[in-house]
Amino acid sequence: MAGGNKNKLLVPRAAEDAVDKMKEEISQEFNVGLDANTTARENGSVGDEIVKRMIKIAEESMNDKINNVLMGSCTGLFFHPCY
Repeated sequence: MAGGNKNKLLVPRAAEDAVDKMKEEISQEFNVGLDANTTARENGSVGDEIVKRMIKIAEESMNDKINNVLMGSCTGLFFHPCY
C-alpha cells in the first residue's frame, strides 16, 4: 500500500508506560524473565495476570462512578440525568 498504513492506534504514552510497569511488576512476582528465553506459557501467565488486573481496575473505576452518581455527585456516568 502506497503511503503506509494510515490506521494507527493512538495510545496515550502514560497508558503504555503503566502497562509496561505492570508487566515488569508481574513478571517479578511470577519469577518470569522478560527475555528471549522465556517460554510462551510463562509469557502467557504474565499476560493473563495483566488482563485480570486491568479488568479489576476498570470494574473498580466503574463502581466508583456509579457510587458517586448514587450519592448525589453528578461527576460520574455520562448518561446521568444531571448532564
